[in-house]
Amino acid sequence: MVEFDIEVSEGCRWLKVILDDDDVRTERGALYRMSGDIEMDVPLPSPRGMFVSLFSDESVVRPRYVGTGEIYLDSTFGGYALD
Repeated sequence: MVEFDIEVSEGCRWLKVILDDDDVRTERGALYRMSGDIEMDVPLPSPRGMFVSLFSDESVVRPRYVGTGEIYLDSTFGGYALD
């Protein structure tokens, strides 16, 4: 199961993703750091994914992180919120 947590320090927020033998995909360049037994790969996009990225701001390349451990996504000044 994947768990998400927001950590705040000096006005910046980091999204902490806790993986327990699971996987998560992120936007390209979003990784800040990772620890544990986690592997990263970049699967090829589907034809539909490539088509959608032409007409949106989404990146075609989206890395996938698989394993057990923690990853932190790049900091932001208030852009993360868990509902």
